[in-house]
Amino acid sequence: MVIGIGGNYTFGGNIPFFGMKIPCIAGAAIFGIVLNLLLSIGEKKSKNDTSEIKPEAETAEV
Repeated sequence: MVIGIGGNYTFGGNIPFFGMKIPCIAGAAIFGIVLNLLLSIGEKKSKNDTSEIKPEAETAEV
């Protein structure tokens, strides 16, 4: 949202990007999508993940 509003205020509605004039709202949407993709890379770890806990060996006491 900051990119869209700031670009609209500073660049008059179009952000210059590698020689192209990208509309501010579209540029902000593309930036948000790319940021979401970057932040979603990797494996999520939950607090109650028990897959790494190994069962103890059973011992019989006589």
